[in-house]
Amino acid sequence: MDIPVLGTRHSILAKEFNIAEAIIAIPSASPRVIREIMTICRKAGVKVKIIPGIKRILSGKWSVHEIRELEIEDLLHREPVEIDMESAKHLLQGKTVLVTGAGGSIGSEICRQVAGYQVKRLILLGHGENSIFDIYSEL
Repeated sequence: MDIPVLGTRHSILAKEFNIAEAIIAIPSASPRVIREIMTICRKAGVKVKIIPGIKRILSGKWSVHEIRELEIEDLLHREPVEIDMESAKHLLQGKTVLVTGAGGSIGSEICRQVAGYQVKRLILLGHGENSIFDIYSEL
């Protein structure tokens, strides 16, 4: 259609063209590639949306024309696990909980969720001093 391709995912030209939003239109992209594009876009201050993955399109549940916000399932390539919150509350309330990898993306989210269950003590363990400080300060 005579539209020039100006770069690759490694050289997103967000600032040069004042791009505010990117759409990931690679239905077969692996979670690693999606995370890579998402990271590059976020560093450039670009909002990210995505079209559904090929499995969702083929299942008939989604349309290729349905552009949406990036969801955790796009990074996992599986359905999220649903947790029985009432059972979790009884399991954690009043207990001391140690979260390893607490400074990472998954570990910090676990800390946020566990902190809401009135634990006696929440111990954060991780390699990065700054990332542990960040989640500690947030909590």
